Amino acid sequence: MLKLKDVKKTKKKALKRPSKKKKILPKKKTTAEDSRPTSEVKARYRCRVKEEREKAGIMKQVDLARQIGVRRQFIFQLEEGEIFLSSPMALILCEIFGCKMDDLYEEIN
Repeated sequence: MLKLKDVKKTKKKALKRPSKKKKILPKKKTTAEDSRPTSEVKARYRCRVKEEREKAGIMKQVDLARQIGVRRQFIFQLEEGEIFLSSPMALILCEIFGCKMDDLYEEIN
C-alpha cells in the first residue's frame, strides 16, 4: 500500500523543471570596429535641422515632431548631433521646410 509520503515524493520528482541552458550571443561591435559608411558621413557632415526649422517659421520642436510623427526628444537629438538624419527622414523634412537636401547638411572641414 502507498503512503501519503510516497505520493508526495513522486509528485515532486515529476514537477522538476529541466535546467535552462544559457544562450551565447554574438559579441556586439564597438564603435571603433564599426566601419559602416554612416560613421564616415557623420564625421564629414553636420545636420542643420535647427537652422532650417527656424527659417521655416516652426519655432518649437514639439510642432515639428507632431508634423513628422515622432517624439520631441528625437528632434532634440537630431539638432544636438546625437543621432544622424536618415535619408527617408531627410526627404520628409525637406518637404516640410521647403528646402533642398543640401540645405539640411553642412560639410565639416
